Amino acid sequence: MTARMQKKGIPQAIRREAGAARKQAAAARERAAALREVAVARNDAAAADEQRAPLLHREAMLAGREAKLYERTAVTYDGEARRADAQADAEEAIEKRKSSAPPSRKRAR
Repeated sequence: MTARMQKKGIPQAIRREAGAARKQAAAARERAAALREVAVARNDAAAADEQRAPLLHREAMLAGREAKLYERTAVTYDGEARRADAQADAEEAIEKRKSSAPPSRKRAR
């Protein structure tokens, strides 16, 4: 593989990184939604079972907290994807500028 071929791969690799970050964000949001469902189910179960109610309410509260953490994680992954896209755009602009520039003159020594 030549140096030129390797450089062409940089923007593509960075775009793949952005895609992976988007998938992680979607997975984190899905996990947060599932945890919210778990919290609702535990609160509903607590209404039906007075003996276990304190424990079920606590577990529901903890599931809600964990869901919030996954939402924050998703936001972080979204930001990472935007950063990677911007970096790939910059790499492509650099490649385009370099490919359209006249060849540099070498100094005679």
